[in-house]
Amino acid sequence: MATQAERSVFSTRRRRPIAEFEEPPAAVQAFHAQLPLYAPTPLMSLQTLARALGEAFAAAARVPQGVCVQDTSMEGYDGRLLA
Repeated sequence: MATQAERSVFSTRRRRPIAEFEEPPAAVQAFHAQLPLYAPTPLMSLQTLARALGEAFAAAARVPQGVCVQDTSMEGYDGRLLA
């Protein structure tokens, strides 16, 4: 368990936000390209990756127009057959 002094250090610490960049600096790209294991993978910022993942999940969650989604929950079902 943290002491009062430890808690105050953590609660008053100011954190700088991570600067957003669309493309890694040239030096990072050159170093990345030299590594054969990582060379084929694209470099991108965490913000760009998070945005791309969010858009992919949002697109997957959308139901196309005219598609019937069946509610499979049993909530409110009293045992009668539905006609």
